[in-house]
Amino acid sequence: MSYIKLKNRGDRTGNNIINYIGQINYAYKHNYAILYDVNQIKYSDSIFIKFLIDIINILNENKRYENECFNPASIYGPGDGDMNDILSMIVKDIGMDLHSYFQTNFLNKYMHIFDKYSEQYINNFNIDFNNSVIIHLRFADIGQKLSDWPDYDGSVCGNYYKELINGDNRCKYTNLHNNHYNKQSPLSPEKINNVVDKIRVKYPTDKIIIIVNPEINNLPTFNFKYELIQNDDYNLDLLLMTKCKKIVLSRSMFSVSSLFFGLHDDIYMPLWGHFVCCGFDTKYDNTTIKYFY
Repeated sequence: MSYIKLKNRGDRTGNNIINYIGQINYAYKHNYAILYDVNQIKYSDSIFIKFLIDIINILNENKRYENECFNPASIYGPGDGDMNDILSMIVKDIGMDLHSYFQTNFLNKYMHIFDKYSEQYINNFNIDFNNSVIIHLRFADIGQKLSDWPDYDGSVCGNYYKELINGDNRCKYTNLHNNHYNKQSPLSPEKINNVVDKIRVKYPTDKIIIIVNPEINNLPTFNFKYELIQNDDYNLDLLLMTKCKKIVLSRSMFSVSSLFFGLHDDIYMPLWGHFVCCGFDTKYDNTTIKYFY
């Protein structure tokens, strides 16, 4: 039986989740087993990573490791490599955005496994997931000085990678135009409020909830009057985004990773290069996500 070796990343939780999901999708498409070292798994205490390892073990059932095959995540050697290039290669190989492929082939079959992991958290949290909207704000890795991380027009880098993917070309990472675009900048208050205004029209009575890292003591320049959730458990943050039926993402692989484990009614996604390289807003997109820049 052919197999690939699971590749880790030195990044934080979100990138590692998406990295593993990409390789799981790739292995499933080619009927490969996935060889991994449990001691090398990043964030192995995460219920999301545990669920992904369960899926790998299911894929590996009754398979022997005889012939190592090419893994897109290994093309850059021992380092982290080019995430955009790796993910877009997988998207083009499987012929579908990563989210739709994973949900079709895995989540719909094994949601009961994930639910067992999530019960310990959800049972102790009082949120009406059907009648709430969660907004994720990204600040943890950039601090509170927004002047160093200005917002930008995500269509610049988004359309750049979209054209490459739609033309079946390689997607080498770039920030474009003097390193200004395709960065992890927070969204401006204006952009978030514009999305909330649209949500209010459709769901006028839904509760608006903001999730942000607990290190942020005062949301800089943000005058939001919504409920604020800040806690030290990233599993809980991600799980709340997973369970809530409506979500507004940040420019963060952490926030987008929540989509793979939940069944959302409405998703509002700020497009930028990293998200497009997951197949969103390309010819491989099978979702109904609402995009904005």
